[in-house]
Amino acid sequence: MADVFKPKIKGKKARTWYGKIRDPKTGRWTKVNLKVTDKQVARKLLREKQQHVEQVTFGLKSSATDMPLVTHLDSFVAELRHLGRDELYIGQTEAQILKVAYWCAGLPVPQRMNWKNLQPYRDKIQGCSLDLLDSDKVDAFLASLPSSKSARTRNTYRGAVVALFSFLVRKKKLVYNPLLSVTRHRGEKKRKRRALSADQLQRLFDAARVRPLQKALLINRGPDMGKPGARLSEDAKTKLDRRGREHALIYATAYYTGLRRGELHALSVKHLRLDSGLPHIRLPGEWTKNGKDAVIPLPLHLASLLAEWTKDREPDARMFCIPASTSAMVAVLKRDLKHAGIPYRDEHGYVFDFHSLRKSLGTHLRLAKVDPAVSQQFMRHSDIRLTMEIYNDDALHNLRAEVVDKLPKLTL
Repeated sequence: MADVFKPKIKGKKARTWYGKIRDPKTGRWTKVNLKVTDKQVARKLLREKQQHVEQVTFGLKSSATDMPLVTHLDSFVAELRHLGRDELYIGQTEAQILKVAYWCAGLPVPQRMNWKNLQPYRDKIQGCSLDLLDSDKVDAFLASLPSSKSARTRNTYRGAVVALFSFLVRKKKLVYNPLLSVTRHRGEKKRKRRALSADQLQRLFDAARVRPLQKALLINRGPDMGKPGARLSEDAKTKLDRRGREHALIYATAYYTGLRRGELHALSVKHLRLDSGLPHIRLPGEWTKNGKDAVIPLPLHLASLLAEWTKDREPDARMFCIPASTSAMVAVLKRDLKHAGIPYRDEHGYVFDFHSLRKSLGTHLRLAKVDPAVSQQFMRHSDIRLTMEIYNDDALHNLRAEVVDKLPKLTL
């Protein structure tokens, strides 16, 4: 049996002792954190863990791996709900685990799963036990994904199944996580985002405001097809006009506040604070990505528009009708971009999706020479490198005016 050791983590020796456990079936070694600082205690724990693994492997002790996979999945989903994760995240995580399980069981993997109702998919693997998922099979599943899938997508699948096993380790149902050895994929992002200039954003807002009604007024058949003149009732015109107004407000709120799509989806009328001299949004931590309360000031012109939009509405009413899925939101955005004459994907392959509104905000803050620390606070980033690198589009910087023209004019 291997002895305990202290590895280096970020250049510093770990505080606690680690050890390696050998799988009697495959002979593979797995590193585990023994979480103790005393070396003799660590050695004793390592011997006990190795003994437990061997007893389970040779049937001398019952194991959680003999229990149905869906039983553990139910416990894992319940834990995520207890931690306050939203239903979209929980549904997508469960669907990812089920897809991996389908592949490992030799079943056809569904391309799309309805995350709101996964019971029909769970029924097909009802008799499968947890040991269906092992590191070799999961590695093979990730390798089988189409080349169009990015490294981030592959790591999302990996993270879902690893999280399930880590949960079982925390609950003392497994001694160690055998999926930690699954390969973590690396590669360039398949989807690279870009920011829009202020003029382009204005065109997008204007297009979103008028597109639903203008499109409905176009004749869609006959010799006058494509020309305005279609007959609509006043009620239909009012509804379409309101829909366009809502689209424009969603984009403007996302840009001026930096709120993400999921955060905007959770935004209610009661989260608006417009009765003070400093109008702002106060979103509780249960709805934010970092789990902290978000207090975001609003420009006065946007605050007045939101006050008019929410007039006579109940405090618990949702601020906007935002699709739960990202793809549905992007489909609407693509139509608005087309109407504004702005390509979704530019000539360099960079796209403008809904999250690009947040990138536009970060870029414009830097162009306005806002203090980086203040920008980081406003964007609610944990690391300033996110603010200065990921959420900053260098293409919008005028390097001639900002750099070249400011250099000293030296003669030769």
